[in-house]
Amino acid sequence: MNVEQILFYFFGVLVLGSALLVVSMQNLVRSIFLFFVTLFSLAALYVFALADFVALTQVVIYVGGGTGINALCIYVIQQGIAGRSANRKK
Repeated sequence: MNVEQILFYFFGVLVLGSALLVVSMQNLVRSIFLFFVTLFSLAALYVFALADFVALTQVVIYVGGGTGINALCIYVIQQGIAGRSANRKK
């Protein structure tokens, strides 16, 4: 096996493992981090398949858009937790 095959299998296992951890993880922040690991690893697999444009699109659109959406989700969850604790104090 050459280096390219080893890297291809490494990224393949990384995509599958991190995707399984994304759906099974209880912590939202860790799940989001693993989601980005999944997307970057998938982009690396696209580069190995000689689909550079698809890899670039994967990183720019999905990772960039996912960052904004996930940051909004974290903000909304934090506001909900802060609102519930403020209501309990009254």
